Amino acid sequence: IIRKDFYDDFRETIGKRLEGQVNVSYVFQELDDLPKGYLCPSSRTKPWGTGAAIYSARDNINGNFAVINADDFYGADAYKVLFDYVKNNFDEDKGLALCYEVGNTLSKNGSVKRGIASSENGFLTGITESKIEAHDGYVVARPLDGSQPFVTANDTLVTVNLFGFTAKMKDIIVNNFSTFLENNISKLDSEYLVPDIINSEINKGNISSVLPLLSEHFKKRLNSEYWVIDDEGRSLVSIYDKKNYYIIEKSELKMDLENISDDENEISAMWCSFYETIGIKERENHRCRMNFMPKRYWKYMTEMSDECEKGN
Repeated sequence: IIRKDFYDDFRETIGKRLEGQVNVSYVFQELDDLPKGYLCPSSRTKPWGTGAAIYSARDNINGNFAVINADDFYGADAYKVLFDYVKNNFDEDKGLALCYEVGNTLSKNGSVKRGIASSENGFLTGITESKIEAHDGYVVARPLDGSQPFVTANDTLVTVNLFGFTAKMKDIIVNNFSTFLENNISKLDSEYLVPDIINSEINKGNISSVLPLLSEHFKKRLNSEYWVIDDEGRSLVSIYDKKNYYIIEKSELKMDLENISDDENEISAMWCSFYETIGIKERENHRCRMNFMPKRYWKYMTEMSDECEKGN
């Protein structure tokens, strides 16, 4: 999705590299491409936003799709996770939001715009679009809606316009564009933004899961082991069979995830003993530990459990 005046240069420098490998279509985001009954103010020069970009591609989207900022590089893993979602998601009410720790997305050249993500049990519960300013060990977020600035940690999760959606979400974006214009068409700086649309859908109960991203990570890290990831919030599980992972409803899993077996307790005890043995007390650095593993995750770590601490 590009501006029409970019087409020749874009195709020559980027598009032609891909055309022999994948199907490539070009869609032009134009100010006057609006729902019937609406006319763009003659004095407006700013594009209508990321939601309007998807609106401009409405005739080219026929199923699950991904939204990616063309001027950002996310790394190969992000694209693999999105591909898995687009290919394998069959729940029309569920989307995917890939998030990063804000400290890993900052620029040395000044403030950046990011969506501060709120989550609970693996569900995205809100996005606060903000201007982010880096400081020593923390960041200041200034919400774009004018609400009170706030301080947050470098490991706070943010969205960076990297989403997976279903065709149902496309219809929501297309159909709600008229409502947005009804309230904002005369505001020359107004934008129909994907994070705002997502917030609206979250409030209606359509929320996203991090399970595909976790599954892809553990598939790479523990590819020679059998494992199960339990997503309590969505009642889903991801099962890995040493080749592929499969995300299914927990009710379909014939396995007791509530009661820990004696074998699991024995392995946990062995891990605690190993952790204690290799640790060097004089070199403990809690600040460094928090940089590598945010404190909010410690409660899930065997070596940080009460049982392990008592054993040590």
